[in-house]
Amino acid sequence: MFGSAVLDTDLVIRKKFLEDRDRIIGYKSGTNFANALGLTSQTAAVATIVTNNASAAKREVNIYKKRFIIRKSRVSVNKSNYKLLQVLDLLTNYEQYSEKPLEAVEENILAYLGDVSMSVREVKEYLSAYPTKTKLRVYELGLFDAIARRERVIH
Repeated sequence: MFGSAVLDTDLVIRKKFLEDRDRIIGYKSGTNFANALGLTSQTAAVATIVTNNASAAKREVNIYKKRFIIRKSRVSVNKSNYKLLQVLDLLTNYEQYSEKPLEAVEENILAYLGDVSMSVREVKEYLSAYPTKTKLRVYELGLFDAIARRERVIH
């Protein structure tokens, strides 16, 4: 044991793909994020990370015998948008991740986004990077109005 350093896999992932000093540069996505929101009881053996710090659209990395899928983000990830981008990714592939109908998890999603507030222009800008089915789901859930309304009330 002397002379060998054992690094925590989560720490390596956080430093390399999720945070750069005090800046957020990525987020957890996929089945494990859906599980954290209570949308599925499943967990993925291979975690998915979406990050600004990706050299390709999608690649697989191994860190201390754990596999991760690293995806390049559709837009630049930061502290104010990462939660919304997580939800937009989830809504894009909703059938793949959730065991429940969208209406049944509306409260979970709105609660997760409870502290997210941005301008109508910002929300539209992020939505423009996603397919039409994602935009429709955002409007169905009332996410657009909830986030934009918060912004109007706060400022």
